[in-house]
Amino acid sequence: MISEKILVAVDGTEQNKNAFRWICKTAKRTKSLLVATYVNVVPYSEPLNAEIPEINTGESVLSVIEAIASEEKVKIHTLILQGRAIGPTLVAGSNSIGADTIMLIPENPGSTDSAFDKTSKYVMTHSKCNTLIWSSNKRLDGKISS
Repeated sequence: MISEKILVAVDGTEQNKNAFRWICKTAKRTKSLLVATYVNVVPYSEPLNAEIPEINTGESVLSVIEAIASEEKVKIHTLILQGRAIGPTLVAGSNSIGADTIMLIPENPGSTDSAFDKTSKYVMTHSKCNTLIWSSNKRLDGKISS
């Protein structure tokens, strides 16, 4: 089944950028809409709607992701979400935009421990849509055949 709307959790790591480039190429072929999403985690000591300094980090990460999408000639939407934990925030965000798939990109791609961390387990268990977990044992360096 081809996804029409894919929420991609982004964090600015090199692994994340490489995986995002791959999903851009895939989205172009399948004519899927990508929604690049950055989550600001708000500590329990603060109100949920608190202004937190990480908002600038999210904007800068999404700016890099938008540049990759532009290079790949793919239109994307960007979204900054704010919540207490990444998993529940991504699931709520995917529900609100009507996503067909959530794509997660673990920090340590070669480790099954990181691929099935707390966030991944939460999303797989609670999401109403498909979950795609990126794993690659080789560095792509942006060289992905079209």
